Amino acid sequence: MIGNDVVDLKQASIDSPKNFKGIRWKRFLHKIFTEAERQFIYNSKNEFNTVWLLWSMKEAAYKIHVRRYEKRTFNPKKLKCQIYYKKRGKVTIDEHQYYTASQISEDYIYTTATSEKNIKPISRCLRLENSPFESQYKVARNEVLKRYSELKDAPITALEIKKDKTGIPSLFLNGEKQDDSLSITHHGAYCGFALN
Repeated sequence: MIGNDVVDLKQASIDSPKNFKGIRWKRFLHKIFTEAERQFIYNSKNEFNTVWLLWSMKEAAYKIHVRRYEKRTFNPKKLKCQIYYKKRGKVTIDEHQYYTASQISEDYIYTTATSEKNIKPISRCLRLENSPFESQYKVARNEVLKRYSELKDAPITALEIKKDKTGIPSLFLNGEKQDDSLSITHHGAYCGFALN
C-alpha cells in the first residue's frame, strides 16, 4: 500500500501558524508533534521546512493507515516520525510502521509512504500552472490515467478513478477494480500521485 503528500512551501508560508508570534507557534507544534519531533524541529537548520517535512510524512502514512482500516481518525501525535537517512524515514502508528521517502526543494516537499520497505512506487510531483484549487485534483487524475494507460497498454477511455466511502481513490479498468494502490495529493501550486 502507498500514500503521498505534497506541501507547497510558498502556500504554507502564507497559511502557516509560523506567522503567529511566539506562543501560538509553540501551541501549534505541541498540538501536532510529539516531544521527540519537537526537539528534532528545534534542533534543525530550517525549522519551517522540518515542520512541513514531518507533516508530509504523517499525512502520507495516514493515507495508508486509512486504506488499511477504512476509518478516518486523525490524531497527529499518534503518528510518530523518525528520519533515519537523509530524506528517508519511518512513521509509526500504533504497532504499524510506514516507510517514507521525501523530495525537498526550495518550492515544495513531496513525500511518498509505503507499507513495506521494499516497495518502489511510481511517483510524480507536478507544478500546476495557474490551476485553481477546484481543478487540481482533475490535473493529477489525468496524469495518473495517462501513466496507468501506458503501464497497462490500455486506452485512457477504458480507465476510471473512483473514491470509496473514506475518500480513497482506486483504479478501474473496463469497470473492474484493479489491485494497484493509488494516492493523489495537491496543495498550492503542486500536485502529485503515487501508484503501485
